[in-house]
Amino acid sequence: MLRQYSNDGFLMGYDLSLQSDPSVEFRWTTDWWSKILEFAELRGWVPKGTIAPTDWSGKHPNEQWDGNYSWNGGEVVEADDAKKLAAAIRSGLSEPGEFNQKELTAFIEFCEKGAFLVN
Repeated sequence: MLRQYSNDGFLMGYDLSLQSDPSVEFRWTTDWWSKILEFAELRGWVPKGTIAPTDWSGKHPNEQWDGNYSWNGGEVVEADDAKKLAAAIRSGLSEPGEFNQKELTAFIEFCEKGAFLVN
């Protein structure tokens, strides 16, 4: 498995936090975040697209937000999208695969709590 490290030696990844309670967090490494999104898409999740980070227009005045899930800058996955993501992952829980079932279940529970930020 490819592991990506920052210049200071930390394993890079995505820190997700609930919009309603930022103290509730979940973390995926860079490679696992893309795998979990693909896993969900293969099971019927249709990405709605994220809401731009609050500082997007100030930092990128000439660019329109494209709704991606991997910018890692505070984009928001809306509650309905998060719940659909959870449902798609839940539908694949019984399949054998490379994912840890306990971790998938914890992520499903996280998503079911509502909108979250991707940092």
